[in-house]
Amino acid sequence: MTKKVLFDKIINMNEMKLCEINENIKHFDQPAFLEKLLGNRELFDELVGYACQQVPDELQNIKKACETKNAEKARNIAHKIKGTALNMCFGPFAELTIKFEETCGSDESAAYSLFSKMELEWKNIKAEIDRGSK
Repeated sequence: MTKKVLFDKIINMNEMKLCEINENIKHFDQPAFLEKLLGNRELFDELVGYACQQVPDELQNIKKACETKNAEKARNIAHKIKGTALNMCFGPFAELTIKFEETCGSDESAAYSLFSKMELEWKNIKAEIDRGSK
């Protein structure tokens, strides 16, 4: 089985498990983020829009780095995403990026598992953002 097929299989298995447990978690603490911005709704919307463009691209870059076994690159990208997650009050996502950054390069299986959780957590954040904009 190739690394890519194995990687996708691990992601799909973890996604099924996580869908059951993440229903009651607050993925994006929007009030806390707005408070950090001193109530500036325009800046809030601009930064959320930026994150919605940037994070999916960075997740794809991590995936490519993992597939080519470039742990240093994956760790550096995760570090960048971690900063975004912490600043924007994406609590669970920030925790996952911290764990991924610590694990990347030392435990391939754990890193793949954490990455799949990061992807799913981003989907949860995006769903909260989309619900909030309606």
